[in-house]
Amino acid sequence: MRVFVFLIAFLSFQAGAQTTAQEIQATSPQLVVFAGSDANLQSLANGLSLGQTVTLVTPGADGLLQIVTFTPPSALGTGVASALEQARTSLIARGIAQPTAQQIAVALMGGTIATSAGQAVAMTGVLTGTSNTNAVAVRNEFAGTFAGGQAPFGGLANLQALSTGLRQGTPIALTGVVNGVQQTVTFTSPVGPMSATDANQALQLANQTLLSVGILNPTPQQIQSALLGGTVQVAGGSVLLQGALQNRTVNTSTSSIFGTSNSPIVSPPVIGSPVITSGAGATGAPVVGTPPAVVDGVRRSNTAEGGATRAPVTGR
Repeated sequence: MRVFVFLIAFLSFQAGAQTTAQEIQATSPQLVVFAGSDANLQSLANGLSLGQTVTLVTPGADGLLQIVTFTPPSALGTGVASALEQARTSLIARGIAQPTAQQIAVALMGGTIATSAGQAVAMTGVLTGTSNTNAVAVRNEFAGTFAGGQAPFGGLANLQALSTGLRQGTPIALTGVVNGVQQTVTFTSPVGPMSATDANQALQLANQTLLSVGILNPTPQQIQSALLGGTVQVAGGSVLLQGALQNRTVNTSTSSIFGTSNSPIVSPPVIGSPVITSGAGATGAPVVGTPPAVVDGVRRSNTAEGGATRAPVTGR
């Protein structure tokens, strides 16, 4: 009984100690603008309150996404809003009212940023009390074609979930509205954790596959099919997508899921002629056969006249 009471008390404390994004939106609306997006605010609220890794994303004018990750030194509990306000004030004092993901992270963790005047200045992190830290990781990744201001894969929240899930090998939850109904799809990459470069390339390939069949604003289910393989509905019928994460090979000598190359081993999508499996204009699946043999530098048929298979010559 005592254990049960202690467990209830512990869970109640944990629930009360976590600051949610909704609470920040209600009590500190200026921090919503400061975070740059609802997805960033959610990541900050969860990560800072629980002491877990925070991922922030800022779209760049050049079409790339600036993706920043850092892990706070400790859990802040209900002190998230206060820490974010200190970081916001510190950046405003340096002429930065709408910071990038990197500038937010540096204001919290410490480091060097470029001001609005283009000067590099050192900042003492609100959470660390030092400016000499390498705790902030920054990378630029594929953003794809923006349609009506919308990021690929249904928005930044989905893109963040995809990037994080592919790199960490954790479940990926995608959301979207399909015919007026909220749709949620959850799946896990079959290849395990991926490097940032490999995850980026897989997302590029998935996006190209969807664009090749005329899907500009994919649903969560279509995104899953573009990565794992599956059938999607298009004008004129349905198309079978191979999946950007399929056909990866394992190098058994090195036990690496990426083999000896730094790039993932994937088969490119058939851009020019997708296979329509149903509806008007349906086509049959491609016929896969044994390629002709090459003998003495000359391509020769591997079947005899009449269709019979010619046996190999083993000796004279």
